[in-house]
Amino acid sequence: MVQVTEPSADLLYVLSGGLPRELVRLIRRAVDIQRGQAVKAGPLPAKGPPRVPLDDLAGALIADQVAAQRCGSPP
Repeated sequence: MVQVTEPSADLLYVLSGGLPRELVRLIRRAVDIQRGQAVKAGPLPAKGPPRVPLDDLAGALIADQVAAQRCGSPP
């Protein structure tokens, strides 16, 4: 189950430009980032994986998009 806060959902929607395919791609990337954060944090707490702060999530997603634009290929 994916846990997305309302501010995170808003961020993902804005970055996707309202395009459903792009939104799904960004959600998958956000889940990967959350899982990576959980691996760094060690054993998972009883309440589920740690949440990635919104500014860290935004920075990682935007960095991915900038890198993809520099390479000239989709992320």
